Amino acid sequence: MSQSSATVPSNSPYSDIPSISTKFFEAKARKGLTFDEIAKALGKDEVWVAAAFYGRILSREQAKFSADELKKLSDVLEISSVESLAALGDHWWPNRGLGPMPPTDPVIYRLYEVCSHIFSRVKVRLN
Repeated sequence: MSQSSATVPSNSPYSDIPSISTKFFEAKARKGLTFDEIAKALGKDEVWVAAAFYGRILSREQAKFSADELKKLSDVLEISSVESLAALGDHWWPNRGLGPMPPTDPVIYRLYEVCSHIFSRVKVRLN
């Protein structure tokens, strides 16, 4: 595996994730694991695990690791559970935002554009 695939890019979509998440992504890449494999080890859904890696909130459910889940994750990824708990313990909460507005990531920007331009027309038709 090349060095570039083992690190989290420093462009804007990743700039606001918790610093420990970088270690999660590097360990995930180093071990060749998928979100699904990690999710099965934690007893969670793969989308939930991905959201937790990025420090995001999923609709009404918090994608926040419990202390036990952080310990299991640390074991799976073979990283320090003490460091994981210190970074994402009870004091930390997931981010609700998408980052800068308007978004700078091309894919997220297109979704933002669809929501802001097309949905206003749909709303008018529904009312």
